[in-house]
Amino acid sequence: MRTKTLSLGFALILSFLAAFAGPQSQAEAACPSTYCAEGRRSCLTGCPCATFYCDPVTCWSDCSCPIFC
Repeated sequence: MRTKTLSLGFALILSFLAAFAGPQSQAEAACPSTYCAEGRRSCLTGCPCATFYCDPVTCWSDCSCPIFC
């Protein structure tokens, strides 16, 4: 009985780890090749003196517009 409980607990831990690892790799594969260029264009359209950071591997971008532009 104890072996079954340990195996079930181990399987549960593995399933949680797989759930957290799965969506990240799918998101990376889903990032289009024009992700940064489109983000930069959108950022600078709203604020011409904005600072734009982009990481195409993780599909992450940030647009910072100063108060006085």
